[in-house]
Amino acid sequence: MPTLTLKRDSGRADDLRTYEVVIDGEIIGRIRRRETAMFLLSGGRHELQIKMDWWGSPSIQFSVAEIENVTFHVKSNLTGGLFELFYYAIFARNQYLRLDPETRERELKGKADDFSRRVDNCE
Repeated sequence: MPTLTLKRDSGRADDLRTYEVVIDGEIIGRIRRRETAMFLLSGGRHELQIKMDWWGSPSIQFSVAEIENVTFHVKSNLTGGLFELFYYAIFARNQYLRLDPETRERELKGKADDFSRRVDNCE
């Protein structure tokens, strides 16, 4: 079954706050500072967004295969300063948080190699 892995950074912004994980419009969990969270998904197309109060990340659409693990790094775009905080609050509330995808080719190749080894061992 496909897995979504989220790795939240250790940045100071929002260090006491919990982010909500939203898949296909539904909150499926939460992630805290320096935490790695894993969620099972069905294969196919999904939409991911991270939210905190009225702030959030842009929505990201992605597809997963039945043997795939998809990983995103979650962090705040806030680097400091009151002006920047007001900018995100007024003009860019869905740009406040950021989702960076991790390279998926390595994971797919590793799973395919593992699957091949299991098939070879069965013969």
